[in-house]
Amino acid sequence: MGKHELYTRQASNNSGLSRQGEALQRLSRSRFTPAGLPPLMILLFLIAGFVANGCAESSNRRAERLGEMLAAAGFRAVPADTPARVQRLNQMTPLKVSYLSHHGNPSYWFADPYVCHCLYVGSQRNYDEFQQHEQERAEESTQQYDQHAFDQFMASPANQVFYGQ
Repeated sequence: MGKHELYTRQASNNSGLSRQGEALQRLSRSRFTPAGLPPLMILLFLIAGFVANGCAESSNRRAERLGEMLAAAGFRAVPADTPARVQRLNQMTPLKVSYLSHHGNPSYWFADPYVCHCLYVGSQRNYDEFQQHEQERAEESTQQYDQHAFDQFMASPANQVFYGQ
């Protein structure tokens, strides 16, 4: 006598449990979880969540990467070397390039309270150069990803199917 038959016999003695026993049997025969999704789909969602979380850039790494790009673009670093400057730096939105027009001239700044503990300040020309560096980095990153995906495909069994090797 199987588990389900035993549970059904016990449940038939109590009419309230018989509906639960029938539901249990249906679920055990089904390939779906109680939430209505296949177990493999739930596993894939969990893996995707862990991968996305693991790919997030830390504040320190972002500050290092953008600080190098800002310095290369000509932004100057103003250190937070007094208590008043430290307090002001901590009040600013961190790791975001911000804009202010002063007497008709645009001025850009980037608060880094994590790595250099400074404020990067630059002009429109500096910001344009920074954007150019950022665009080049994004293109390079895309090329590296495409090459990696191609290399993975060529090393996979799917390659053998398409190219008969």
